[in-house]
Amino acid sequence: MLYMDDVTMSESFLQVQDPGQDSKMQQAIETVKCWGHINNMLRNPKKTKEMVIEFKRRPSQIPNLMLDETAVERVQAGLLLRLYIQNDLKWERNTDMILSKAAKRLYFLTQLKR
Repeated sequence: MLYMDDVTMSESFLQVQDPGQDSKMQQAIETVKCWGHINNMLRNPKKTKEMVIEFKRRPSQIPNLMLDETAVERVQAGLLLRLYIQNDLKWERNTDMILSKAAKRLYFLTQLKR
């Protein structure tokens, strides 16, 4: 058996257009789960994360996604293609990571110079 790795799904969910509109993300998770079963691939619910990006003053009450009867963890930030994405779409965490790497490399270069 193999593990599914690095699957990213997204959904645009605009309640303004249709207040009764439901999220299709749970259905998409079930589809991926079936595809994995057919192709003898496992998924790890503990490594599965969910991020909700929303700019409302009062956040919507979005139900948690379920995978193998386990609630998917909702996170504030995540790493995707070496880029930290935050749920408020700000760049602080990503910039801090880049500055930290640059400082380590600069320190290494100054030590080599001596």
